[in-house]
Amino acid sequence: MYDDKLTQDMQSWLADESHDSASIIHGAELVLKLNRNVSMYQTIIRRPLKFESKVRYELNKFLPMRLERMTLQDVKALDAEVTPEVKEAIDEEQQFMTDNKDEEAAEDSEDSDAPADMSFLPRASGIRPDHDKLPADVRSIWQQNKERWNNIKRLYMTLLPLTQPCDRYEYLQQLKETWYTYKRELERYDNYIAPSGSEVAADGAAPSPVDIAKDISNARSYITKYIDRLVELRRSSLSADDNTKALADYNNLLAKVQQRVTVLVENAAPIGDDILAKLNETGLSLPSAE
Repeated sequence: MYDDKLTQDMQSWLADESHDSASIIHGAELVLKLNRNVSMYQTIIRRPLKFESKVRYELNKFLPMRLERMTLQDVKALDAEVTPEVKEAIDEEQQFMTDNKDEEAAEDSEDSDAPADMSFLPRASGIRPDHDKLPADVRSIWQQNKERWNNIKRLYMTLLPLTQPCDRYEYLQQLKETWYTYKRELERYDNYIAPSGSEVAADGAAPSPVDIAKDISNARSYITKYIDRLVELRRSSLSADDNTKALADYNNLLAKVQQRVTVLVENAAPIGDDILAKLNETGLSLPSAE
């Protein structure tokens, strides 16, 4: 249960610039209520004047979470909510980079026309084939989320050596805000639907051959990168009676791969036999070109 009086007493103690022995012992009692560290309390009360700065440090450390009306249990719950998700995403990135290091190097050397920014972002379906045609605010999400993702990793690494909830609180709050913004913006990017007719240029002309070729190149690159992952997700979603997350991830990536396959089919771009075999393995339906 949150104790308003404890927070008020902490603020009052910290507002005083100096303290005598009795006041420092009172401050130590406040610290004891916060961290339950009896050994620290006993050390302070033996020679209180020596530990005034220590008491001030400990109270200042706890004050931000107290002002947000959060207890240690609340911070632990926040930790359990956010940190495992972020760790899973970091592991996903590391696994992807390990699996695709050699393959990506080969692709880059063989296809100089491939999109320049195909960097991996966890939970992302990749750069859309129509990325360059998106509104500026939607298009900018990709770069902004690259910056958010780097910040998420920095916050996560900062948290690793910290063990006490009071030490972790400030970074956890930042991590939560950045992580949920990252996911929300990914969803906005992935799910953006252009208004009807937006595929036609402003002057009414049909897409140019260069635009079509770029869309095809983007679609091929995307399918190549994610087809094996889609196969793996389908197997995972079918291997357990209740694997809700794997099924959700599978359905999300399936929709994105389907979109890229449609680009190839509608433009009569050939699909290799090996990719076709993998597409069939994913459970994806191949649309017919009109």
